[in-house]
Amino acid sequence: MSEIIENAGQTIVTPQENIVCSTAGRFRDELLSLLADGVMDLVIDLSNVEMVDSDGLSAFIAAHKTLKAAGGKLTVCGASRDIAVFFRIMHLDRQFTIKVRRSSNIVTSNVANSDDPIDDDCPTDTENE
Repeated sequence: MSEIIENAGQTIVTPQENIVCSTAGRFRDELLSLLADGVMDLVIDLSNVEMVDSDGLSAFIAAHKTLKAAGGKLTVCGASRDIAVFFRIMHLDRQFTIKVRRSSNIVTSNVANSDDPIDDDCPTDTENE
């Protein structure tokens, strides 16, 4: 299961486990349920995820396609370098924003360039306090 937070018009989903064959179906259902409820700005925070396989990738693609058809937006943040490279190889960085973990900072999706600019961390529920 994932932690789900509503924050300033965004829905932030933080999976608590790797998104692989044994968990990807549940994760996909969770995302599609949120989108069916009208979520239009979805942020998936991968700070607690170390692995995404091809089954997991399909959950991100399904969410992206559903959001795109509805005029919504998907952002993935907190991704490890390995996950970001996997997404980039699959050209998903051309479809939605992917922010990479670097120590305590997040870096934009151009993972091949060591001079990546530092970007803001994933949104949290405390940003509006």
